[in-house]
Amino acid sequence: MPDYGIPRLRRTDQVVEMIKRWVVQHNLKVGDRLPRERDLISILKCSRGTIREALKILEYQGLVEITPGAGGGTRIARISYNYANEFLRNYFYFQDLTWDGVYRIREQLEPLVAESVVGVLGDAELQALRETLAICESGLAGEIPADQHRTAELEFHSILARSCPDPLLSFLAGFINDLLRDFTEYKNEIEIESSTFAEAALRYHKKLLQAYEDGDVKAVRSLMADHMHDARCIVSSREQTIKPEFLLLRTRTGGDEAAAAYVAGGGMSHKRAG
Repeated sequence: MPDYGIPRLRRTDQVVEMIKRWVVQHNLKVGDRLPRERDLISILKCSRGTIREALKILEYQGLVEITPGAGGGTRIARISYNYANEFLRNYFYFQDLTWDGVYRIREQLEPLVAESVVGVLGDAELQALRETLAICESGLAGEIPADQHRTAELEFHSILARSCPDPLLSFLAGFINDLLRDFTEYKNEIEIESSTFAEAALRYHKKLLQAYEDGDVKAVRSLMADHMHDARCIVSSREQTIKPEFLLLRTRTGGDEAAAAYVAGGGMSHKRAG
């Protein structure tokens, strides 16, 4: 057979995939136990050392949790949003992302998210949305720091993303909001010259809240589409007038202090969203 350059998996990686397939085939759920070590050896026809190494890899990936001792064993784990989010950030850390690129994606995602939560948002979520509006009003009045204001703007969208019943759409929208939120911890280029962006965001958010309270699906969809389009126009225009900056400055892993120091010193090596 010709070699097409497809990398060959080492034995341990093969066993990892075999265990994943076995879990799916047997419809195991979060909290269910995997077979005992000796049973996995028999099922997968491999050594004890390979099984143990494969389980450690699965534990690192967050797919299982291993409890030592006589009453312990290996169970299917629930991967948290934060855990998956962090792994995805590792991928985008070295990607060349632009504000316009991020907001182009948001133009497509946010109206879908917004529409999906009409009638789903409860009193607690609606009150949380109102609280973000109050913070943003304080921001426009100059009563709070700009980064706190920007965080509240994004929290409005994060509330919608967390409420979205579609898990994939919820994750994608939430992840992008988190990227943008991270940037506010360092430098917010959008608001340097004017409050155009903030004023527009607050205006749309107020109208969206009213549409949610009215249960008006059409209005929600239209308002969010217009909101994201206007936001993209503003940040894209701003991007043309300033030095390109990192979109992804990590804030939760070991290299972040060095990155933050680099930014504080006036230099950046990735583009960063506002």
